[in-house]
Amino acid sequence: MGKTIQTPLVHDAGRNEHTPMSPGAVLPVSVVPISATAGNMLKAEDEGLLVEKFPVVSSDKGNVLTPGSDGGALLDLRDVVSPASGNIIRTAKDGGLYAAATDISKDADNPLGYGKDKGISLSAGDILSNDRGNLLHVGPDNKLALTREDMAEVTVVSRDAGNLIQAGVADHGAYLDANGILSNDANNALSIGSDGRVILKKHDISPSAIVSEEGGNFLRASTLDGGAYLDASGVLSHDKDNLLAQGTDGKVVMTREALQIPPAVSTDDDNLLRVGVADSGAYLDSDSVLSNEAGNLLSVSPVDKRVMLRRDDLGIPEEVPTVSADDGNAIVAGSDGGSYFPYDFGTMSV
Repeated sequence: MGKTIQTPLVHDAGRNEHTPMSPGAVLPVSVVPISATAGNMLKAEDEGLLVEKFPVVSSDKGNVLTPGSDGGALLDLRDVVSPASGNIIRTAKDGGLYAAATDISKDADNPLGYGKDKGISLSAGDILSNDRGNLLHVGPDNKLALTREDMAEVTVVSRDAGNLIQAGVADHGAYLDANGILSNDANNALSIGSDGRVILKKHDISPSAIVSEEGGNFLRASTLDGGAYLDASGVLSHDKDNLLAQGTDGKVVMTREALQIPPAVSTDDDNLLRVGVADSGAYLDSDSVLSNEAGNLLSVSPVDKRVMLRRDDLGIPEEVPTVSADDGNAIVAGSDGGSYFPYDFGTMSV
């Protein structure tokens, strides 16, 4: 069964009667149904249907889209790249974006570069100095190398005259043994020990090499080991009036008897000083100065063991008036309780 063709209906001029549209007739715009949905750009005009021009590009601030020559939205990538300093994004000739390679310093002495794939590259040759005499070279693995053959011509041991160091036979390294530092002088007391090192033995040392033979030298060479020796007899003078002597321990001594020190306390009959028991020094106590004469009022204080004289010993009562209370007495008592005679003879009031 074939597809049924639907014939659109048209209305009369008063829009009261609808009839099927005849074949070949022009469809009136008024009979075309148009949606009333908001945003529909399709409208009906007398001449036909109309699609209103829609603002494709927003006028909002910051929009990088602009209208093109044909009215469509246009995005120019040059407007997208920020002009800020340090931005590595650039616009290529084809209009596309690319990141500029700024991760390598442009300093003249920077050995870093770019490889064939535009990546950062650093080879051994980039950091190997071309200075003459450089022993380093690039090995088969493209890395830095230093071999023993490279050092074959290196001067390890100086050829300066007087240098005790010599080059070793096996590896030409610096070498020094005891023979290289020992002098060949006939009177050299140094020798080589069993361990191949320098040694100095006692019997190799001559006493004359230790103790000077100059006149006046108190030191002597020991008969046992040849070392320097000094005893008391070597420094004590033989002068008749020398008070110094050699003690029982072989050292220099000076005794009190040799000095003949006078006694610390005189033995005169009227001397009150006595010789102390502990150290034989001069000693004097209160008993030594107090007379034993009968009626002596002085005595020794039991508190500090010193001489004292009390009121009781003098027969003076404790309260003795210092100023008489008799009428007409011009003497008055001072601030310290003593007698006081005023300069006005008591005739002027204070």
